Amino acid sequence: MLRLAGHLGTVHALAFDAGGRSLVSAGKDGTVRLWDVSTGRENARFEGHASPVLCIAIHHDRRRLASGGADGTLKLWDLSSAQLAQSYQKQMAAVTGLAWSCQDGSLLIGCGERLRPERPGEIRLWNPESNRPGRSMSLEAQGVWSLAAARNGTTIAWSGGARSVEVRDFRVQKPKSFRQPKGSLVVALSGDGTVLASAQDREINVWDVAWGRERATIQSHRGLVRALAISPCGRHLASAGQDGTVRMWRLGNQEVRPGPVYEWPVGPVHSLAYSPDGLTAAAAGEKGDVWLWDLED
Repeated sequence: MLRLAGHLGTVHALAFDAGGRSLVSAGKDGTVRLWDVSTGRENARFEGHASPVLCIAIHHDRRRLASGGADGTLKLWDLSSAQLAQSYQKQMAAVTGLAWSCQDGSLLIGCGERLRPERPGEIRLWNPESNRPGRSMSLEAQGVWSLAAARNGTTIAWSGGARSVEVRDFRVQKPKSFRQPKGSLVVALSGDGTVLASAQDREINVWDVAWGRERATIQSHRGLVRALAISPCGRHLASAGQDGTVRMWRLGNQEVRPGPVYEWPVGPVHSLAYSPDGLTAAAAGEKGDVWLWDLED
């Protein structure tokens, strides 16, 4: 178990690099930080956002990092020099989700705020190489609150204030909709894009994307679920939230079995991440610390 200390306030986002040797965190203090996973040392700090940083995404080439914040700005950073490389035009609303496309190196941007018609949500697609204004892929009147991308490079999922979670395979024109009674704060996708997890209040739904049907419903957390992550192998799900616990689940074809429950001293948990090999997990919350631990099989 390893504690990474430095952030002031809530840590909203975590991401391992493709090699699993570095972890990136971002939070309420407006900073993005790069950590050495083996030593817990802070190797770099990226400063430039005027308000909390809500989302991050590391490019698969491990040289570029994207960050988006409540200030509506999107920034691209050079990971080797820790310098700002590019800034994208300011959005009308907070940038709440980011994901790189493995197909052409484009960046998917989710933004929007709930019940603010003057600040509608949308998914935009921007290619940093051309640096032209991104094209809108989907308009979401009630905002995009979470964006996830599968490692297969063709599938994304997003959720927000609307009573559905959307999944789109770029090889198919029309997204699939998964109906829910309430809006969803967070979504997660398996690496192959076949399994979707979404959370509404304290409940977690696990969906079979290909068949468009629900596989399981999980009701175990004692507070709002704020973070979800599916392991690289697709057989495990991690969930966390306002109750301060991280709960692990084994995903079967027709059932979900509970696993270990962790209660690291991070306060209400806002972010989770699996390492690329699936052997390490990271969690962070309102107290500003990030915890890394080895996973049980």
